[in-house]
Amino acid sequence: MTTLAPRRAGGAALAVLAAGIALSLAACSGGEKDTRACPHVEIVEDLSRLVKFRDGPGRDPSDVLYAARLDDAKSSCRYDKGGVTVDMTATITGQRGRAGAKLPAGAVTYFVAITDGSKNIIAKRDFTSRLLFSDAGYARLDDELEQRVPLPTPKPTDPLPTAGDHTIILGFQLTPEQIDFNEKQRKLEQ
Repeated sequence: MTTLAPRRAGGAALAVLAAGIALSLAACSGGEKDTRACPHVEIVEDLSRLVKFRDGPGRDPSDVLYAARLDDAKSSCRYDKGGVTVDMTATITGQRGRAGAKLPAGAVTYFVAITDGSKNIIAKRDFTSRLLFSDAGYARLDDELEQRVPLPTPKPTDPLPTAGDHTIILGFQLTPEQIDFNEKQRKLEQ
């Protein structure tokens, strides 16, 4: 009767074994890097700012609970047989206002939409996150998201499909009043 037991390889033998496995895997995968373009990621400027006021009619600086901004979105993608997976990090910053001087946190809801090459929205999803304010009243959140863009299966003679003409759009989910406020603020800043 033969018993198999794990063998412990020394440092040099382990390095040679690891190098051999890496070369084998590269040979199996063809060693070619997929060069298809990733979808473009865009933050909608008019929907990139959120100002949350306390309840009531007041809309001056003394009525601001907190403000938030979609500052940045970084992405990378990887293709497979069924489409492309986009890994994203959305950076949201925030600051408490006068009316929210004691708030520990504030909720923000933003959307991520995917458009095709003809600018048709093919998917949209809302995300709600909490900004946790520091003692100084500032917050920063890096939300990690994964988006999936399905692509048609090509015929053997067709080129590989790409999502390079797709766009992933981010913006806060705002009320008509919040959109109007942002437009007025933008005009004042010009």
